[in-house]
Amino acid sequence: FISHNTVVSDPVPVGPGVLDREIRVENELGVELPDGEIGAITVDSFWLANGYVNQPVLTAERFEPLPNGSVRFHTGDRGYLDPQGCLICLGRSDSIVKIRGHRVELHSVEQGFESLAQVKRAVLMAYPADDGGMRLAAFLMTHEAVAIDDLRRDVATCLPHFAMPQKII
Repeated sequence: FISHNTVVSDPVPVGPGVLDREIRVENELGVELPDGEIGAITVDSFWLANGYVNQPVLTAERFEPLPNGSVRFHTGDRGYLDPQGCLICLGRSDSIVKIRGHRVELHSVEQGFESLAQVKRAVLMAYPADDGGMRLAAFLMTHEAVAIDDLRRDVATCLPHFAMPQKII
């Protein structure tokens, strides 16, 4: 199966942290890593949101209250700090991609396809488009031969238009 861990082809220098916000790179246990080691990017600040509106599970996963009253935001990105303290972003560590300005969870789109009677298994992949954005491709295993137009029509009842894959294979 295709991994959802998307890594950009060239590292993206984000820059140093800004006043009142501490940028950290952590391992899977939450231990801060030394400069140059790749890990999960987090941001500590008193000036972050308290969470996602009407999404308590996602809020609990991403926003960690700290003992000093600030909040640690787990961005879902992976990267490292170079020796000068510049953050280098290597891409997402989860299956969320931006499609035409909308956050799309690849797993949710896969579930949309797999909810169709004719689809046995679905795997989604994001790929770069000519305009610099990202597009989606769906790789489907079906129980029998089925027309792509029929699949598009059926899955459109449970997917928003921006999450519809441009390619279905």
